[in-house]
Amino acid sequence: MYELNHVTPESEGIPSDAVVRFIDKVTEYRMNIHSFAFIRRGNVAAEAYAKPFFDENFNHRLYSCSKSFVSLAIGKLVRENKVKLTDKICSYFTEFVDENTDEKVKETTIEDMLEMSVSPLTDSYALRPDLPWAESFFKVRGVKPSGTVFDYNSSGSFVLGALVEKLTGKTFIEYLRPEFDEIGVSGNIRCVTSPDGYAWGASGVICTLRDFAKVCLLVMNKGEHNGKRLLPSEYIAAATSKQIANYTRNDYTPRKSRGYGYQFWITDKGYSMYGMGSQYAFFFPDKDFLFVCNGDTQVSGDDFCGEFLYEWVSEVYDRISTDSLPESNAADNLEKRISEFGLPKSDGDEDSDFRPAVDGAEYELEPNDMGIKRFTLEFCDDGGTFVYENKRGVKRIKFGMCRYERGTFPETNYYSERVSVPSGREFDCVAAAEWVEKEKLLIRIYVIDNCMGNLFITLGFKGDDVGIEMNKRAEFFLDDYDGFACGHRMKRG
Repeated sequence: MYELNHVTPESEGIPSDAVVRFIDKVTEYRMNIHSFAFIRRGNVAAEAYAKPFFDENFNHRLYSCSKSFVSLAIGKLVRENKVKLTDKICSYFTEFVDENTDEKVKETTIEDMLEMSVSPLTDSYALRPDLPWAESFFKVRGVKPSGTVFDYNSSGSFVLGALVEKLTGKTFIEYLRPEFDEIGVSGNIRCVTSPDGYAWGASGVICTLRDFAKVCLLVMNKGEHNGKRLLPSEYIAAATSKQIANYTRNDYTPRKSRGYGYQFWITDKGYSMYGMGSQYAFFFPDKDFLFVCNGDTQVSGDDFCGEFLYEWVSEVYDRISTDSLPESNAADNLEKRISEFGLPKSDGDEDSDFRPAVDGAEYELEPNDMGIKRFTLEFCDDGGTFVYENKRGVKRIKFGMCRYERGTFPETNYYSERVSVPSGREFDCVAAAEWVEKEKLLIRIYVIDNCMGNLFITLGFKGDDVGIEMNKRAEFFLDDYDGFACGHRMKRG
């Protein structure tokens, strides 16, 4: 199995100061990166976790990197002659096909789905939320001939994962278990399921960073491990090569617009896996160099964090030497920086002269999108609690002042293992607050559970009035924690 031996960067031709510069950039841009590793020739040159909340045993959601795992399972099906890439997907889901099925959908092949060139636009389960997810793919309108042009579509990836289950009786994770055992992937790897019970191959894989790295190394080695062929090299070579052009918008970048393979993105220096919120694997095959990371950088607009990360990792790649480098004093600095690596630091102040004016005061809110009726801020020496009432009752969020407080988010109606099924438990989270102005408090909450998400709450005070903005970035949850509200201090007695 992959032992993931740890070595000094210099022994693998990587200057330690190049990795230090990467950490500096992540810190400077306040990116919420939870963990990362630089791997050269199968050896870990640098590995870091945002302590104390993340470590090598933390199981992290990979989101759309899951698609690449599904692709590997399809490659195994091809090797075992269970499918051909030219097969039409409808032939495997005849129970969902009838006279109303769109002809363009009927012509969709497995290869079309791998290449993100299916006929429907937008995820089918978003277009037909009234249907089971798998069935919805076959009940939406086709808008272009499949196999013609690229358009990112997660429902096609999901159906490919469902195909693995139909043909093998196992989820794509279970189906790949023999190969995972060979390379030392732990038994903790799993996948969130869809409302209709299939593994959510488009977004649901959960595993440790090291398990993620081991799968990536198997890909880098074209399916071979210790001289043993585990997955078909021809398929992986095709999957990680350009199969279809994806320069469809005015966003040409070295990272994302150089083509698409079979659920892998092609880059200017190799290929990649991408998952929402900075779940990344950047492959640089010519130097046998791999970078993997997890995080939660979900923001509004484009995925600019991915562009920065790829640029900074490419700077490390550019400085890699073919031969080992002399050991450097920078290695000690790197070790120190890795030990100090953490979640984004606060820019604001730990205290404000205004704090006593609002400490313990109750504010009543006018009707608002969040459904919050009233709130109180309760401060202690180095933290506090945001107490509020919404339609589900009184809730409490603990926070540290300019430091992160571990806790749980006070809602139990979000899904955990199966989409649309309430978990019945509160999600793990961390929260920090800071005074960004004398009379303005920012509370930052990061959910770190089977689902990843972030919520920023800004409270601006003016006399007896308060303005609130809640801004959430989370998939399928925190939906009623987004919007604006105004309120007034309630008179005592």
